[in-house]
Amino acid sequence: MLKYSREIGPENCVPQRAIPMTHELICKMLLIPDGECILKSCKPWHWFTSYGISLRTAIHVLAQCGFRKAEIALGLGKWGPEKMSFASLLWLINGEIVANPTPEQLRSLKRGDYAIIMPGASKADCFGMKWGNNPIWLPFDPDAAINAAYALANWELHAGVKPDDRRTTPLFCGPDGVGSPLRSAALDELFFRMMSYVIGNEAQAKKYSIHGFRSYLASALLAAGCSGPEIQAALRWASDESLKVYQVIQRETYGGWLIAAEQVKLTGARASSLHAEGRHLPVYEPESMIADALGTREELRSRAEHADNADMNIIRSLGVEGVVDEEDA
Repeated sequence: MLKYSREIGPENCVPQRAIPMTHELICKMLLIPDGECILKSCKPWHWFTSYGISLRTAIHVLAQCGFRKAEIALGLGKWGPEKMSFASLLWLINGEIVANPTPEQLRSLKRGDYAIIMPGASKADCFGMKWGNNPIWLPFDPDAAINAAYALANWELHAGVKPDDRRTTPLFCGPDGVGSPLRSAALDELFFRMMSYVIGNEAQAKKYSIHGFRSYLASALLAAGCSGPEIQAALRWASDESLKVYQVIQRETYGGWLIAAEQVKLTGARASSLHAEGRHLPVYEPESMIADALGTREELRSRAEHADNADMNIIRSLGVEGVVDEEDA
């Protein structure tokens, strides 16, 4: 690693990770004009389709839940009941849990009401036994730029899934409309197209991924003053090592630390600086002590080896009794 670092530069030893999403980028994605030609072959993108409304909802949910891509989209294979469905979505309306909200209830949502998502299986919890019993509470706020509960209410109204079909209907749909699963490949492609549009640079857009929403939420929660365990619980991480990787300290937070530190007048002292009459203890040099100890050990080893060789020579010529006689002498 040292040779590699010296030859190509230590900056190239830093792990390459997806850049965190930001509040500004997320809002710019949501504000892409309807009909804008951002798809392949300059095809227009439409927000008013089922796919468009579902994708808008998924963006809000990713930003406020920090789901991994595999938790909201299907890779290879068929969609199954282990994936999140409309049955994974509950509501707290007027203080009561509602599993099958009516259109009237959804239209009358207000602050103090919540959308509730029951997390499904994930790579860190493949059977949903660790986090499956920890609901995600999404507060309703129609005026917030990013609000998953508001987006989910609009999606519920559009999808109109019947109570008996909620368990078998994917929570987010693909291009084929309500009932079809959102596919990972389609989500990646659409995300890249949207990021290329809002950034204006395809090469830079490739540095972002769906996982950037997860890092965004961890970093935003940190900047908002949440503790490590709180962030770990919100993002459903199995260990605090992941937390250290994904949360990014904001420049305002870092700068605030230094501004506050500059205003502190230190008065602490070590014991060595408090000795009276100007007396000073010898300088403690652990490197020298270690070197002396190693040198002494090597000398002792050499002496022991020399003594062993001498004993062997005596044994060969005089036998064991000769060694005893030599020690007595």
